[in-house]
Amino acid sequence: PDTTMSKLLILDNSAEYLSLLTYFQEKKQYAVKALTGAFDVFSEIYNYKPDLLLLDTFFGGEDGRELCRQLRNNRETRHVGILILSASTDTLKDYKSFYADDFIQKPFNFHMLSDKIKSLLSWIPIRKKALGDEGDKRLHEL
Repeated sequence: PDTTMSKLLILDNSAEYLSLLTYFQEKKQYAVKALTGAFDVFSEIYNYKPDLLLLDTFFGGEDGRELCRQLRNNRETRHVGILILSASTDTLKDYKSFYADDFIQKPFNFHMLSDKIKSLLSWIPIRKKALGDEGDKRLHEL
């Protein structure tokens, strides 16, 4: 893929969702990598270096909320945007408690999803810059 394209990493249990999400986001000119099942998530993130993670709250036996917390506490990944995907309204109400940037409830409207992705990607460079110097102090302000 073109190196100027924003990179999305999608983690979801549903192969059907992954297929649809990949198709629609590639049409929007994003580089997309979609994964399901058990694998080394951190290794995938380090190697792929996504700008935005679309993360199901439960995938491959993993808790996406805990992964979200771990990503925010890691110097190498704390700048990555995180959009939580879930069918559970209870989980979504609490998305800020595990440091996600935004959420969308399944099933979702693809136009709404695209708007959220575009919005989150627009401020990732700002976050990267802010986290470069005093990230630990300012992380939770963003």
